Order: sequence, then C-alpha cells, then structure tokens
Amino acid sequence: MSFRDLQMKIGELISSRTATVADYLKISKEIVPAGEFPFYFRQIKAAFLSSYTIQGLPEVFQVRGVFHNLKISTYTAPYAQISQEILNQASELYKFNPDIVYILAEQKDFLGDGHLAQLVETLKEKTEAEVILVLAGGENRGRERLHIFDFESFLDKIGRAGNWYTKFKDLGDLRLAPQAFPVLAESLLAYAVASAGNNKKCLVVDLDNTLWTGVAGEDGPRKVVPNQKLQEHLLGLYKRGVVLAINSKNNPEDAFEVIDNHPEMILRRDHFAAWRINWNNKDSNLIELSEEMSLGTASFAFIDDDPLNLGLVRSNLPEVAVMHPDSVFDYVGFHSFNLTREDVRRGEMYVEERRRKELKQAVPDQEDFLRKLNMEVSISPVSDSNLGRASQLTQKTNQFNLTTRRYSESEIRKFLETGWKIWSLQVKDVFGDYGIVGLAMFDSAKGHLDNFMLSCRVLGRGVETALLAQVLTEAQKSDLKVVSAEFIRTKKNLPAETFLAQSGFELVGKDATRESYEYDLSKKCIVPNYVRVTVSESEDL
Repeated sequence: MSFRDLQMKIGELISSRTATVADYLKISKEIVPAGEFPFYFRQIKAAFLSSYTIQGLPEVFQVRGVFHNLKISTYTAPYAQISQEILNQASELYKFNPDIVYILAEQKDFLGDGHLAQLVETLKEKTEAEVILVLAGGENRGRERLHIFDFESFLDKIGRAGNWYTKFKDLGDLRLAPQAFPVLAESLLAYAVASAGNNKKCLVVDLDNTLWTGVAGEDGPRKVVPNQKLQEHLLGLYKRGVVLAINSKNNPEDAFEVIDNHPEMILRRDHFAAWRINWNNKDSNLIELSEEMSLGTASFAFIDDDPLNLGLVRSNLPEVAVMHPDSVFDYVGFHSFNLTREDVRRGEMYVEERRRKELKQAVPDQEDFLRKLNMEVSISPVSDSNLGRASQLTQKTNQFNLTTRRYSESEIRKFLETGWKIWSLQVKDVFGDYGIVGLAMFDSAKGHLDNFMLSCRVLGRGVETALLAQVLTEAQKSDLKVVSAEFIRTKKNLPAETFLAQSGFELVGKDATRESYEYDLSKKCIVPNYVRVTVSESEDL
C-alpha cells in the first residue's frame, strides 16, 4: 500500500461514525510499512504514562496523527508505573526522550498534590518535553511546559456514565471504556499538533448547504438559511487568528448577495481573505487559493457537505485536512500553545492583504503603489514584550531567511546577555498593522549578521532595507571595518538568495550550500524614501 493510499484510508476511517478501536489497531500496523512520510509531515515523540490501562489508545493516537500530518512515535510506560518511570533516570521513558508526555491518572493515585507536583517538576527538569496532565477527580494549575487537559469536562461531554468506570473497569482496570479512545486521542492530539508546530492556518469553506442551508442559485439568496452555529464557530476561529477562505461551486453574484445582504449572516465578505466562487473543481481552486495567499496547501483545512468533493480533495491533495462541516467543531488542528498578537490578528491581516492587492491592481506602477501604502516601520530592540514573537519568527520563517537557524526564547535571551544586538521590525500602512514581521540578529563582538528574516507578506516593499540599515548603522558606531554575513541554502529560502549581493555585500566564499559575504562599512545603506522609519531605544530584559 502506498502512503497516499494509507492517508486516504485513514481519512475515510476518521470520517466514519462507526469505526472501532479494533479498526484503528488494524490500520496502525500498516503505517510503518507504507513507506516514507511526505515532506510536509512533522515528527514527534509522544510518551504515555497512566495509572490505569490504556492499551490501544497510543495506537489510535498514532493513526489519527496521520490525519494531522504527524509522524508519531509512541512509548507507553508499564501499567501504573508513573512515579517509577519519572524518578528513575535510567527508565525507558528517558531513553525514549519524548517531545511530549501525557500523564493519565486520578487524583487519588498520588500521595496528595505535593506528590504530583514533584513528579511534574522532576519530569520537566529531566526533559524538554511538554507535559499534559489528564487528571480525573482533581484540579491543578498549568504553568510553563505544563498543560491541563480538562478531563472532567471531557467525560461530561462524551457521557460519563457510559464511558467512565463501566463494566470494563473489572477487565484489567480499563477505567475509561475503549470506545472513548478515538475521541480522547483526537482531543489530546491538539497538544501534539501545537508542539510539532504543524497547526493549520487557513479554513476553506463551502457555501451551499455548509455555510447556509439551501442553494443560493436555485432557492434564491433570501430563502437560504444561514448556519449560525457553524458561523459562530468559524467567527471564533477567525478571532483566534485562523484565516478564512471560500471554495464554492456557485454564481458569484448569488453567493455575495447572501454574504453581503442576508440579515441572518454572521460572516461577511470582510471576514474572508480570498475566495474561489466558480464551477471549477474544488482541488484546483484550493491550489489557486494557496498561490494567491502564499500559504502551502498543507496549512489548509477544508469543509464541504458533498462527499464527492471531499473525496476529490482527499485524493488529490492528501495534505489538506478534509472534513464534513459537522466535524469542524471537534477538530483540533488549529491549536497553539501561546498565541502572539500577530497570531490573533492573522485572519484580519490576510483580509487587509487582499485590499492591498486590490489597490495594486488599480495602481500598476510599483513605486506609486508603494507610496500610496504610506508605510511606517518601527525598529525595536528585542525585549520581554516581543521575545516570544522573535523566537516564533526564527521557527516559522522559511522563505526570506538567510540562514534558517531556529532559536528558542531562552537561546535568544542568552545571546542578548552576551552582547548581541537583536532588532524586531514592525510595519504599518494605510490598510492596517502587519505586526512584527522581521528580525535581525547581530553578533556585535564578531561583526557577524547571524540571522536575518522577513515575512513574505512585506517582502519587496523596501522594509527589509530599513532593517538592514539599522544593523549596518549600529556596526558603524564601533571599530568594525566590515560586517560579515552568510546565506545558507535550503529547499525553501530561494527568495533570500540574492538579498545580500543586491544590498551591497561582496561574495568572499562559496560552497554547495553556503555563501559568505562581507559589507564595507565605509558605504552607506540607503532606505527608500517612501518608507518612514522609527528606531526605538534599547530596552532591558
């Protein structure tokens, strides 16, 4: 079986209302022999520690992970050996070196809150893993790298009487009925998605019998009934930074008559970053939306009421999360641990970008267009207020990134403590605030530009020159004669390949993947006059 066939099979299994744990166990055996995972998959190692029997849950978790483009390796600790696994430095848990650890237990299984807190702190000291506490009969407080799954609310949602302490309790201490494993696995996958950084960014929606009940072109725009429950959910996702787009077989005039004018619509035109409302195939429309928004199709989720459309997209674009509208309420693929200001505003920013493109079409002259944007650039030293965003930029910026070196918050903090100069770049224009979209990391002692990156959303508008000018101006205040930099080639950062040479750097060395450059500090870096630049003073961490 090819991996694509396996993905199709798993997608159909997950969409089934009658799939059992046995079905998951059967297909889990086919994951490894299926061949190599596609490039858009992320790998993650998940460990399960439980005070009761969870046999089968890790396999269900692993299978459902494929739907979220995750290659998951799992380790399941021996039955009721939580303390022993955590306190024994030579345990198999530490040999496995997990990225994420799930602790499933009841409060009564520990010697009070102090015992549990000690175990959690020990685990955090000995690993870099995110810890997820799935605790029944008690409460705990989340803190750094500790996340609390509300197991009590989960039981209430799925039906406590039918799933917790049932007849299975006496069959090997199965306190949670196996029938609940698929639902629990999906809920717990939210943390794995966030930990792996493989969360979806864009939700693409159908219109007829999805966003509303009825067919606009046949029933009439005023006679369709907006699906307010679904729209309220989508609006909540939008407010958390999920980008919304439309993919519908429809007449644009009929569709927008509903969207713009129906009194019961919650979502309006300005909630959508882009749309394809035509009679083309849904898979080709998704590819066009991906190109228009500069988002890979692997960052898409797609909902549609038509099984044929779902099957078409699932077959031709297996990286897209495909689901019926009823399934989106429990979908966890948008989950993030920490939302930055830029994350929360992502949906709005994509709508603003659509308006910029509309202006660009009306003003074809590039420099005239840039002047009309009236761009304002703020360059600030990285501090506590934007440290998280700085780290996030190093982790997620791929296209315009000179070196693609990835740094955690603690690593960036250490660089600053040793004298590095690190600046963030924020951009605003007449349409809105892009947020912090650029980062420059300069090792002052060595005169070396270690990392320089910019969101592709502002690329080619002169703001990258403003950030580089700040680095070079700072370097000119010292005894340095040159600033060194390098370009390290990856599969994705081609847009950054010529930036140094075009900015006045001279090539001084080259091999298959790396180019070394130097900039003569006797030269001046000129910023385009249509960009207004403000530089903030240094802030203490």
